[in-house]
Amino acid sequence: MNLHPSRRTVVATASALALMMTATAGTAVAAAHHEVLLEIDGVSRPVDGFFLTVGGALASVGVEVGAHDLVAPATDAHVADGQTIVVRSASPYEVTLDGQTKTAWSTADSIDGVLDSIAASGSAVMAADRSTLRREMSVISVDGPVAILADGATTTVDAKAGDTVDVLLEKAGLSLGDLDTVDFVFEAGRTSVKVTRILHGDVDVATPTPFTTEERSDDSLYEGETKVLQEGQDGQTLTTYYRHSIDGKIVLNVPMAKKVTEPVAKIVAVGTKKKEQEAPSAPAVSYSPGSAQAIAQEMITARGWSDSEFQCLVTLWNHESGWNVSAANPSGAYGIPQALPGSKMASVGADWQTNPATQITWGLGYISGRYGTPCGALASWSAKGWY
Repeated sequence: MNLHPSRRTVVATASALALMMTATAGTAVAAAHHEVLLEIDGVSRPVDGFFLTVGGALASVGVEVGAHDLVAPATDAHVADGQTIVVRSASPYEVTLDGQTKTAWSTADSIDGVLDSIAASGSAVMAADRSTLRREMSVISVDGPVAILADGATTTVDAKAGDTVDVLLEKAGLSLGDLDTVDFVFEAGRTSVKVTRILHGDVDVATPTPFTTEERSDDSLYEGETKVLQEGQDGQTLTTYYRHSIDGKIVLNVPMAKKVTEPVAKIVAVGTKKKEQEAPSAPAVSYSPGSAQAIAQEMITARGWSDSEFQCLVTLWNHESGWNVSAANPSGAYGIPQALPGSKMASVGADWQTNPATQITWGLGYISGRYGTPCGALASWSAKGWY
């Protein structure tokens, strides 16, 4: 029995086996080809090729995934046709967590999302000085109020998702200086904005120096008299400081230059000349009503009037002035006879204000010319209340 197959049989068998292997390989190759949708940081693109896993799909288009990036599904997961692969690139942020500064990574696309993902609890502060944070990144992901702390006051603005910090500052009516800083503060699940005012540069500070007064003796002035010869003027010390302040608090103050302006003294002349002794004035003469009446009685007798006329005169002038040589009335009447105005009595003498004889002489002349006698004047006074 020929146990060895013929050449024809061997060739036929080999051909059959080769055909089976080719079919199997073709099926495997077909199973490795996929079409997926790749979304990277919000931008989508279709990808097709021969790959079995998410990592293979990413590698097929040259996408390198960082250690902190987010990939969903995971890179070792198998893919299926029509599947969406999401990649979110992580960025580093300098964040102060509970007082300690560290570098943290986040894939969030808003400030509140970044801080919320980093600060699981407690508080977090992140500077907004980088242009990408200040000009491009949204502060909040959902519409809502945001508090802005600046210049010692808090202003709350209505923020929209997509508003950058510059937009929020504009809504609050705030502008930034070249050196001012902006921080995002995350506490109790809410994000606020803090503006810190920073100033540095040269500042001039003037300190006044009071002038002094110099006295000089002057024998051309009497004792007790003074005369200002030169007005005084304060001086000052002008110091230039290099100053650095944060929110109005000086943290660095270095003197750089100083300019001193001396004060100008005030010069006063003080009199030393002795005053001449003035001659003592004559003592003032005072008259009593009785002495004035005695003068009047002599003048009554000299006119040839009776004693009854004198009594009428005494009664009349008792009512008018009480025989007081200095009696003055708001109306302008003056003296014993109450002449109106009192200066009328100057026609008798210049001493009409103080001399009873002058006043009585004028008064008797007035009574004689108008009423004839003192009793006639008294009768008129009794009827009218004046004479």
